[in-house]
Amino acid sequence: MNEFCYVLTQMERSGIAIDIEVLEKLQEEYSKEKAELSEKLYELARESLGDTPFKLTSPDDLSMIIFSRKPLNKRVWADKFNLGSEFINGSVRPKRPLNISSKKLGEAIKSRSYVIQKTKANQCLTCHGTGKVSRKLKSGGWGKPRHNCNMCGGCGIIYTPTGEVAGFKQVPSTVHDLAAHGYKCGKNILIRLAGKAKNKDAKTFLTKMVRLNAVTSYLDTYIAGIRSHVGRDGILHTQFMQCVTATGRLSSRAPNFHNQPRGGTFPIRKVVVSRWKKGTITEGDYAQLEFRVAAALAKCNQAKADILDGVDVHQRTADILTKMGQKTTRQDAKEHTFKPLYGGTTGSKAEQAYYKWFSKRYTGIASWHNKILDQAVVYKRLVLPSERIYKFPWCNRSATGGISGATKIKNYPVQGFATADIVPIACTKLYHLMKEYGLRSLLINEVHDSIIVDTCPGEEDKVKDCIADAMLGVIDGLDHKFNFTFNIPLVIEIKRGKNWLEMEKIFKG
Repeated sequence: MNEFCYVLTQMERSGIAIDIEVLEKLQEEYSKEKAELSEKLYELARESLGDTPFKLTSPDDLSMIIFSRKPLNKRVWADKFNLGSEFINGSVRPKRPLNISSKKLGEAIKSRSYVIQKTKANQCLTCHGTGKVSRKLKSGGWGKPRHNCNMCGGCGIIYTPTGEVAGFKQVPSTVHDLAAHGYKCGKNILIRLAGKAKNKDAKTFLTKMVRLNAVTSYLDTYIAGIRSHVGRDGILHTQFMQCVTATGRLSSRAPNFHNQPRGGTFPIRKVVVSRWKKGTITEGDYAQLEFRVAAALAKCNQAKADILDGVDVHQRTADILTKMGQKTTRQDAKEHTFKPLYGGTTGSKAEQAYYKWFSKRYTGIASWHNKILDQAVVYKRLVLPSERIYKFPWCNRSATGGISGATKIKNYPVQGFATADIVPIACTKLYHLMKEYGLRSLLINEVHDSIIVDTCPGEEDKVKDCIADAMLGVIDGLDHKFNFTFNIPLVIEIKRGKNWLEMEKIFKG
């Protein structure tokens, strides 16, 4: 990590060249799309609610719109399903939701919530729409209208229920879909509900809501972040951080340049260009790194056999989910491929069926999960081959056999060894190789399992060779540094283009 710290310092100093014109164009496009999405979503929501006031930015209101129900009492609701957070051992942690069957869940929800109805707005006859009323004075006269009207609550409007159910009437699948305020409305839940929705307006609303959240994040986090931190010379010097994320993987701020979608699906990558005229951007990317790391750490023979046979695990995940009735692309399937590695078991029926299939096929990984869970309970920590230590002082086994923080215990070793140990070693080796060959090209970023180089004209082939040598040579580095034999072959792809988005594959090996 000390060696990597020096490399990160040089990366910060070098900075990332930004195309300001492209950035402004993207801002204009996203702003226009956001306005159009907001208009359509408000139109759909208004039609489903009648005259009931709402805000799409309010978790309570969005929950009400999508699920057509509101808790009778939020405190009773949270207590019944064990929702919210709690303070344990000096830290705030989310509670473990109550384990309850689908049938009992539906009954419990019905008894502790009520169905919302469309409303019709009428002017309050008491205050005549002003929201204020006068009070009678002791003298017998009337004072000025300065007090809130009790009939309308001071808004001047009475909302009368019409008897028709409001909202899009979606139904939660598990208790994990519930939140302390009502229901969760995160990206994955909205996507799942959209896939099952039979009502056209409901499907449209859910799909566009996912897109609106994404566009808003792009504008607020990336567009605004880049604009406020890029220098007059067009170079962005983001700040890299090694000790912020729980797993140890790299993060950044001013702006956040790491929490972004994987692969070539993120339009904002288009603003990252070369600082040299006719220069290019070259990216080296590990293929299925987390799956390979899990196979190596668990010593899973079946996983190793599938990797050696060239099985595309992401495509297979997509095929299984599609066969189970949940049509899924290879790109969308990636999160489900990785989820069992981290102990995930919840989701739609198709997703749960896939997770069970995964555990039965890769018994080595499943056994390893049980082993590290036992270690965490007994020793309150896990140690990676790199001697990176994860501590779990709060880890205990419940009377029913469940283990607190099981997902984190399964997640941290895989994600940590992959992105906090392997990728930094490759990054460090690449930096020194480029210096050894006297290249002017600069190492400018490392995101997830990718390494990005601003490539000087004339050095394209040498940069490609250096990236391949560094990333594939990690196996020797693990043996040399940590005395750990990584017996799973690594595969990388190298792409090159005029910017970080529009790239062509130039190497795979």
